[in-house]
Amino acid sequence: MWTRLVRIILRQRLPILIILLLVTAFMGYKATDVKMSYEMRSILPPDDSARIIYNEFREIFGEDGSVYFIGIKDPDIFRLENFNAWYDLTDDLLRMEGVEQVVSLSKVYNLVRNDSLKRFDFEKVVPRRPDTQEEVDSIRQVFLSLPFYRGLLYNHESLATLMMVTLDKEMLNTKKRIPLVYAIHDRAESYAEHFGVKVHHSGLPYIRTVTSKKVQDELRFFVILAMVVASIFLLIFFRSFKAMVFPMLIVLISVVWALGIIGILGYSITLLTGIIPPLLIIIGVENCIFLLNKYHHEYRSH
Repeated sequence: MWTRLVRIILRQRLPILIILLLVTAFMGYKATDVKMSYEMRSILPPDDSARIIYNEFREIFGEDGSVYFIGIKDPDIFRLENFNAWYDLTDDLLRMEGVEQVVSLSKVYNLVRNDSLKRFDFEKVVPRRPDTQEEVDSIRQVFLSLPFYRGLLYNHESLATLMMVTLDKEMLNTKKRIPLVYAIHDRAESYAEHFGVKVHHSGLPYIRTVTSKKVQDELRFFVILAMVVASIFLLIFFRSFKAMVFPMLIVLISVVWALGIIGILGYSITLLTGIIPPLLIIIGVENCIFLLNKYHHEYRSH
């Protein structure tokens, strides 16, 4: 049977090569549809105890997967210039597309009792951009008197200040999240550079975006690195340019087919699926070496 199969392949090698090229071109086209995953996939099974506890926690307290946190340690945050800059940064972020809400020192509310209507009203602690240091001092006094925000947005002992930016959940699941997150990052860094403070970034939107960008960059890097290393070893062992080119061509086709199948099935590139291309290169080169050795052995025998 194998002899008959080999004869068919050798006799029909031109049509087979044309079919392979056409299928590879189609797979390469579908590979362009493969997208990066911007969600943190759970690697734990649904019945795992840690995941069960986490799901119960989410049902009770909700999920903050759309909140971007910006933290600074500025001892002069209640100085007029610094406070107004923080005020402008808050308004600037709030005007960005994809930002739903911003909570910071300049955008907080106080719960005031309304005796006439017998209800509680929300009043802005900072109704407008302050013009004098006396206004900032008054704002600081009112803010520090509110126990709800104590240690949450401002820590009086460590002088740390926090800003919470709520992002659009629908945008976070698309590629638009990357320019949005990096735009917020850059504007916060410009504030820090102007006043000489260090900005700390956190929150799931920031972590997921950085992780996804790393996966995308490392996927490209490891594919190129694996091909270069495999090519060098093939050239050293076989001392033939053909013995290097054709195995690498085969593994390159296998990578294109793998990415094309991922695109056809509608899967995304994640931390786990990102290792498939370099893994295919290493495994494919190993099998190509076995085939080359078998080919040379049979060639010498016959």
